[in-house]
Amino acid sequence: MKFLQFLLAGLLVVTTTVWADEVVSKDNAVTLHYVLTVDGQKVDSSPQDKPLQVNMGKNEVIPGFEAGLLGLKVGDKKGFDVAPDQGYGQVNEKARRDIKKEQMPKDVTPQVGMVLYIKGPDGRPYPVRIHKVEGDNVTLDFNHPLAGKTLHFDVEILGVDNR
Repeated sequence: MKFLQFLLAGLLVVTTTVWADEVVSKDNAVTLHYVLTVDGQKVDSSPQDKPLQVNMGKNEVIPGFEAGLLGLKVGDKKGFDVAPDQGYGQVNEKARRDIKKEQMPKDVTPQVGMVLYIKGPDGRPYPVRIHKVEGDNVTLDFNHPLAGKTLHFDVEILGVDNR
């Protein structure tokens, strides 16, 4: 453990604790930056000014991401892959539903790949992708957009807090 002091504006001294010796385990809060790529394309990342904080063991992130962090320390950088079974699962063909075009919002012209948001049972918006448009029918895909994909994460550990 190290203690760092910062002199701000010549007047205020702020002391912060850096847990440099802590190793990421299932009981830590971890602060990190990440970049997610799928099939070589950047899909998501943490904003430079707002790192991600993960409370390990609380199911806040997919299992494969959490497993990839275990054993890392502050300052570590690592790239790792997450298979679909440890990410967003395999594509489930039963998670597709056919509806009539007339059931679509009137201001939407359905196109394959278009993502719509529907209200889930908990009231939150849930993404649904249009899988197929055929005649008067539209096939909606309720699978997560990253289902069936191998995810590649590049992470940098900024902080490890032993809760």
